[in-house]
Amino acid sequence: MEKAIQNVMKKIDESWEEEVQFTQALVRFPSTQGNEEGVQRYIKNKLVEMGLKVDMFDINISKINKLPGYSPTEWDYSVSPQVVGVLESPQKKGRSLVLNGHVDVVPLGTERYWTRDPWGAEIEGDRMYGRGSTDMKAGVAAMIYAVKAIQQAGIKLAGDVILQAVTDEEGGGNGAVACLERGYRGDGCLVPETFGQKILVGTGGIIWLRTVVPGIPSHPMAGLQRTNAFDNALYLIQGLRKLEEEMNLVRHPSCAHLEHPINFTVGRIAAGDWPAMAPDQCVFTTRVGFYPGTTIEEAKERILEHMAGVVREHPYLKDNPPEFTWTGIHCEGCLIDPETDFLRLLAKVHREITGSEAETMYSPGSADHRFWPLYYGLPATCYGPNGGNPHAHDEYVELPSMLETTKVYARFIMDWCGVL
Repeated sequence: MEKAIQNVMKKIDESWEEEVQFTQALVRFPSTQGNEEGVQRYIKNKLVEMGLKVDMFDINISKINKLPGYSPTEWDYSVSPQVVGVLESPQKKGRSLVLNGHVDVVPLGTERYWTRDPWGAEIEGDRMYGRGSTDMKAGVAAMIYAVKAIQQAGIKLAGDVILQAVTDEEGGGNGAVACLERGYRGDGCLVPETFGQKILVGTGGIIWLRTVVPGIPSHPMAGLQRTNAFDNALYLIQGLRKLEEEMNLVRHPSCAHLEHPINFTVGRIAAGDWPAMAPDQCVFTTRVGFYPGTTIEEAKERILEHMAGVVREHPYLKDNPPEFTWTGIHCEGCLIDPETDFLRLLAKVHREITGSEAETMYSPGSADHRFWPLYYGLPATCYGPNGGNPHAHDEYVELPSMLETTKVYARFIMDWCGVL
């Protein structure tokens, strides 16, 4: 076994330049929501080239909208396919493993604030820059090249390895739900999110709230008599901020070490047609966080109850209430026992490859790993290379960490699935 491991590590080193180039190619696809088909076809071709059993398919809402973990969607999935490649074991005596990585990326924001080409995958020193480099195309490349090294070393695994390149992770995770519905579950799941080579043991819950706020259109001459929908929206946003701070006063034990574990983000706001006319409507969408152990319905109830009180205190909105709609992401929080065989094995492999003890982490955000333990009783976690500025300008991944992580994946696959 030791000789086999050394051979796999050697293959990873020998193909490192190719892995970096593959990662650059992935980053150069501007795979924002609805634009993922190009990068998915590129990944499909790589998996076919590796000789895997490949399945490329679309999300079928009618098949997944009753499944646990589904997020209600308002966008078209016809150009956002899923790609699955299976390295089949010749004997299937061991455990199977899913490696699930997402290829969808968030928008750039204002491009002029980037100091490097966001789609250039430029390398400076030990860093590769670009949107999606750390979140999470480096992880996708690492999981693929870990499997490729095992193949090149002539290793036969005792269990299947299932590589999933999914879309919609940033919008709720319906790509992963579609893979699960199609039967690609495995006996465990490892998601290569770029968490600095830390092992994830918990995530918070997330829901998206869209608020439609009314107002009265008016000419500037109306002065203080006008009721501006934008001003009304700001009033409601302040009300949400008060709830955010209230929720942070009581700490869940899993994230008591975090300074501000509950976060509300107003990510979109739109109002008005003309500078000299007060808008009659303002629409804003808020990402709302909550603690694990709270159900989605309980979180919704608390938010709506709080906002009803805020509305009652407003002279105009109390008689002209805003509309609240839950749209997009519906994620439950998820806690993972670090003493499970799955996480203990990952910590052992990390120690053997890196020479250091693995740290655990809690994320106020979410990830696609959650479906396995929450709804299927299967072990799962996230572990990936180090990087910076996800969802921000000048996003980057640290390449030495990516190389080391590829080796951790390969060794973990061999230990979890077994070698014939």
